[in-house]
Formats: sequence, structure tokens, C-alpha cells
Amino acid sequence: MKNLFKYTMGALVAGTLMTACSPDSFDGADPNGIPSVSGVDFSISVDQETNQMIANYTPQPGTYPIWIINGNTYSTLQEVGFQNPEAGTYTIDMKLGNRNGFSQGVISKTFTFNETKIDYSADFRRICDKE
Repeated sequence: MKNLFKYTMGALVAGTLMTACSPDSFDGADPNGIPSVSGVDFSISVDQETNQMIANYTPQPGTYPIWIINGNTYSTLQEVGFQNPEAGTYTIDMKLGNRNGFSQGVISKTFTFNETKIDYSADFRRICDKE
């Protein structure tokens, strides 16, 4: 009985301490505080030797980027990299996010990988030899 009392009191004290640190109130998201991409830009560097692109955004206070590469949400880090062995032109979009939501606008840029870095000749030989 003595141990039961100790454990019960310990649980009550722990519960009280955990709730004591909670914020008093949360007002929720402010629709007027949604970030804007107006006047915002990001930089891109492309390494043609490795078919790798790196995009970098210097964040405004309280915001973070949302990177979208070829229509797929990719990352929310300040810097994002993308590598593809296939030659082609790709798009990268950036939206801004903060505690209130995501920007309605988007900044779009394109980048190109000039050469395919995969050797398909062995595959083509296998296909051609079967005919």
C-alpha cells in the first residue's frame, strides 16, 4: 500500500509538471500572416560533369522554403540538391511557408543537364541481338 501511494503521488506530480509548461493559449494561424514570394529569389548552380543541381535560398525571418522539383514536393531545407543521369530540362519551384501557411505564389526556374551520364549501349546490343 505504501508503494502504491508513492507511485500514485509521483504520477500526479509528473502530470502537473508536464502541463505547467504548456502555453497559456494558442490563437491559431493568422490568414493575414501568410508569406509572400514577392521580391524573393533563390540561386541555382548546375554541375554538368555530374548532372547535379543545387538550389539555395537565404530565408527571411520566420519563413522556410518548400522546394518542388518537376512537380514533386522535394524538401523544406534551405539548400536542396537534385541529381539525374538523364539529359533534359527540369523545373524547380519554390514556395514559402511559415506558421500561418504557404504562399499562394511560386517562383519557378528551369535548369538543363546537357548530357546523359548512362551508357545504354550494352542494353541496345542485347535488344538488337535478339531480333
